[in-house]
Amino acid sequence: MRLVNREGRQRIVPALDIDAAEYLFTRAQAVGSDLLIGRADKNALNRAQEHMRRRGVNIRFSVRALRYLWLVRLAELALPLAVSLRMADTWNTEVFIDVERSLRAYSIQDTLRLIDYSKQGDLK
Repeated sequence: MRLVNREGRQRIVPALDIDAAEYLFTRAQAVGSDLLIGRADKNALNRAQEHMRRRGVNIRFSVRALRYLWLVRLAELALPLAVSLRMADTWNTEVFIDVERSLRAYSIQDTLRLIDYSKQGDLK
């Protein structure tokens, strides 16, 4: 998936889940060049929490905690730092913007190959 951040910077993040990838591909065909998922919904987590609460599950979500969990999972893959930083969109600080220019650029094919290779040792 090609994701665009608030500053308009683009990054490519692979969809590793087959069902998610198929959904995103179908959705991309349907919307063309429009937004794939839509505008950011600041109340999405609130609605998910309410949905769970109605089913008897009292759970609280945190966008920050979910992002950090994703970053930890990304770090567990032991990918080259340049791959992880680009997928995580951490280039929003002056230091990383300067460093980015000196790091190797990985294609999406390289990224997928590295993820597959790193998961070979994953016992989960």
